[in-house]
Amino acid sequence: MADNARLGRLGKYQLHESLGSGAFAEVYRATDTVLKRVVALKVLRPALIADEEAFARFVQEAQVTSALFQPHIATVLDLGEAEGRYFLAMRYVDGPTLSKLIKTKGALPWAEALRLAQHISAALHFAHERGLVHRDVKPSNILVSPTDGAMLTDFGLVKAYQSTGMTARTGAIMGTPQYIPPEVWRGKLATPAADQYALACVLVEMLTGRALYDGGTPWAVMQKHSQPPQFPAQWPNGTPAGLSGVLARALSNEPHQRYPSCVAFMQAINQLAAPSRPNPVPEGMETPTSPKPGEALPTGPQGLITAARVARLKIIHRLTALADRSPLAKSAPARQVHHVAFSANGYFLAAWHFGGDAGYDGILSVWTRPNKLVKELKTPGVRCLSILPNFSGYAVGLDDWTVHLRPLMGLQAEAIFEGHLSPLRDVTISPDGKVLASGAEDGEVRVWDLRSGKALTSPPAHKNPVQYLAFSADSRYLASHDLADVHIWSLAEKSPYGIGFATRGPLLFTPNGKHLAASCSASAPQGEQKFSLKLIPLDYHQHISTYTPDCSLGMAFSPDGTLLAELAAQQIKIWQMPNRLLHTLSSPGTPNYYCATFSPDGTLLAAGADGGVILWGVQ
Repeated sequence: MADNARLGRLGKYQLHESLGSGAFAEVYRATDTVLKRVVALKVLRPALIADEEAFARFVQEAQVTSALFQPHIATVLDLGEAEGRYFLAMRYVDGPTLSKLIKTKGALPWAEALRLAQHISAALHFAHERGLVHRDVKPSNILVSPTDGAMLTDFGLVKAYQSTGMTARTGAIMGTPQYIPPEVWRGKLATPAADQYALACVLVEMLTGRALYDGGTPWAVMQKHSQPPQFPAQWPNGTPAGLSGVLARALSNEPHQRYPSCVAFMQAINQLAAPSRPNPVPEGMETPTSPKPGEALPTGPQGLITAARVARLKIIHRLTALADRSPLAKSAPARQVHHVAFSANGYFLAAWHFGGDAGYDGILSVWTRPNKLVKELKTPGVRCLSILPNFSGYAVGLDDWTVHLRPLMGLQAEAIFEGHLSPLRDVTISPDGKVLASGAEDGEVRVWDLRSGKALTSPPAHKNPVQYLAFSADSRYLASHDLADVHIWSLAEKSPYGIGFATRGPLLFTPNGKHLAASCSASAPQGEQKFSLKLIPLDYHQHISTYTPDCSLGMAFSPDGTLLAELAAQQIKIWQMPNRLLHTLSSPGTPNYYCATFSPDGTLLAAGADGGVILWGVQ
C-alpha cells in the first residue's frame, strides 16, 4: 500500500488513498479537481506501457465501459495521460469487492446473495445485448455498494462474441481459472454462456464462502471444471429447494445446454421461490432503456398527461460551459446548438454546438444528467452530425463531401464512407445502430451498413437538394425530403414510394412507427403561407391527418407519443396529441430554438438554442 500522505496529484486528479493493486494497475480514490467529484482512478503500471497487449487491454477497458450505461456497471468516465502515466477514471463505489466481503463475512445469506447475483446478471445482460462478453466475471471484479448493490467492473478482457476480437498471446487462456468454463479451456470462443457459467460459480461462492472450483495448479482446476459440480449437502437457510438443479444446468459442460441467457437463468431461480409467478423479471433487469412506444396515437384526451402536469414544466438547467473557453466564442458568440441527443438510459446528453458564421467548425459536448460536462470534441469542417444510440460513436458529414464514423465513448472504430458528388446536407443513424444514411445537395441519398461498411441499395435520388432524413423507431423505414417531395424507403423490401407535398421542417416518425410527421404548407387568404402538421400513414388505406401545430422549425415527440414539442423561433409549444395546446415554453433572454428531444423516460425536454442547451423538467 502506498504512503497516502505522499500520493500527490496526477493531472487534474488529487490522489487520496490506495484502494488496491493488481498485476496491471493500481487503483486510488481520487478527486477530479475540475468537475469536483470523487472517482476511482486506475493507473497502469509504468512497466506495462511498452507491453502492447497490456496497454491494449487497458485502453479497451476504458473505451468499452465508457459506453455501457447501466446502474450495475462501474462506468468509465475518463481516459488520459499525465506525467508519462496512463489512467482511467471510473465511477467511485464506496464499498468492498465481493471477494473481500466473502472473506470478511463468510457465506452470505440467501436473500443477499440472490440480490447481488441479480444485479450482476442485469449488467451482463446489458453487455450481451450489445454483442459483448465480459470473460472475467469473478468476485474480485465485483464491487458491493451499501446503497446500490453489486457493480461489475474490469472489462479489460471484454470482446465482441460475433468476431474474434482482441486475442491474447498464442496459447494463452484469458481469465481466472476458477471461473473459466470448459469450452474456453478447450480453445472455443467465449460467448454469453461463458459469463453465465462464471456467474453461477460466483453465486455458489457467495452461498458457501469458498470457490466451487479451486485448488492446485491451473491444470488441476481445469480438470475439476470437466467434472460434475459438487454442491453442499445443505444450503443456507432460506435457499429454495431445487437450486442445485438450476445451478447444474447453468454449469453444464456444453454451452448450448445452459440457459438461453442470464435473464433466463435468474428467472429460473426466481421461479423456485415464486412458482406461481409466470416469467418473473429478475431485480435489476429493468435496465434504463427507451420505453416501448404506444400502439397508436391518441385521438383525444387519454388521461395520461394533464394540462396541470405539463404546466409545471420548468427550466432546471442551462448548459453554457463553452462560453469562455471555446475557440468559437470569439468568432461565433451565439454558438447555435443544432443537435441534441440523450443516451438510451437517459444518463448522458450530447449537444453539438455549431459554428454558425465561423464556417462549419463546432464542438460536440457530452454531459451527465443533468449538468456535468464529461467530454468535448472539436468538429472542424462538419456540416451535419448524428450520434449512435449507444453513444459509442458519431457520424459527421464533412465539407469534403465524405461521411466519417468516429469514436465518441466506446470502441467504435473510425471509418470513412465515400461516394457523394456534392456537399452533404444531413446524416442520420438508425435507432438499432446498424445503418447510416446521408443526403446531399444533388438530391442523392446513400445508405451504408455500419457493421460491414458496405453500401446498401439506396432510395431514388431527389430532384432537389435533400433537406432532412429520418428513420422509423423500428429502423425499417427511411424518409427523406427536398422541400417538394417526400420519399419513404423500406430497407427490408428495398421499395420506395413518394408523396408530393411541400414541407419546410424536419421529418419525424411517430414513436409507434405508423405515421410520418411533417410540417406542410397550405394555401391561405391574402397569399399568406401557412403550415400545419400532417401525419402520413405508412398504411395506404389510412387517411392523411392534419392538425394545428406548425412544426416548421422542428418538433419532438415524447416517448409514448402523447406529447408533441413544436419549435417556434423563440418559443416551444407543448401539444397533447392531436390538437390540444397545453403550454408555451420560453426562457430568459428569448433565444432562438433549433432542435429538441425528450429523454427516454419522458421526464426531461432538451432544446438546442443560442448559447447552449436548455432543459425543462416534466414533473
